[in-house]
Amino acid sequence: ALITHNNLDNSFNVINETNNISNIMGIFGAYYSDFLLKLTGYSSYILAVITLIIGIKLFKYNQINLLWLKILAIPFLLTFTSIFLSSIQSSNSQLPYYFGGINGHYLFTTVKLVIHKYFITLIALALSLVFFSITAGINLNDWRYFLRYSLIICKYLFSSIENISIFIFKKITPKNLIIKINRKLSED
Repeated sequence: ALITHNNLDNSFNVINETNNISNIMGIFGAYYSDFLLKLTGYSSYILAVITLIIGIKLFKYNQINLLWLKILAIPFLLTFTSIFLSSIQSSNSQLPYYFGGINGHYLFTTVKLVIHKYFITLIALALSLVFFSITAGINLNDWRYFLRYSLIICKYLFSSIENISIFIFKKITPKNLIIKINRKLSED
C-alpha cells in the first residue's frame, strides 16, 4: 500500500470524484498509506521492513522470541525515526507531508525549543537504531558483523576509485590530452 501511494487517491483528506484508485490494495490501501504517511512520514516504510523481518524469522524458526517486546517497541521506533527524519528535513521543503510526518514534525519542533537541533538528531538516530534492533531481533554481534563488512566494502570501493583516478590521471596528462585532441581533429 505504501509503495503505490498516490496523493490523488481517495483518503481522509482527499475526495476523488472519478473513484480511480491507483493503490494496489484498493481503497483500504489508499486510506492506510495516506494515514501512515501523514502521521509518521517516511518512517512508515520501516513498518513494512519490520513486518518482513518478523515474517522471515517466523517462517524460518517457527517462533519469535519476546514477540510482546518487539510489538511494544514498534511505536517507539516509528516515533524516534519520525523525529530523526524531521530533524534532517530542509526547513523550506514544500512536500505535501513532512519527512517525519505530522507526528515527527510536531515532536521535533517542540523538543527543539529546549535541545539543540543536532543533539536531537543524534539522540533520535541512536534511539531509532536501538528500537530497530529490538524489533528486528538484531543483537550486538550482528551490528559488529555488519559494521566490519561495511568498512571492508567501503575501503575496497574507495581504493578502487583511487586506483582508477590515478590510472586515468597518469594516462591523461594535459600534454597527452592536447595530442589526442589534435589527432582527433586532424582525422575529422
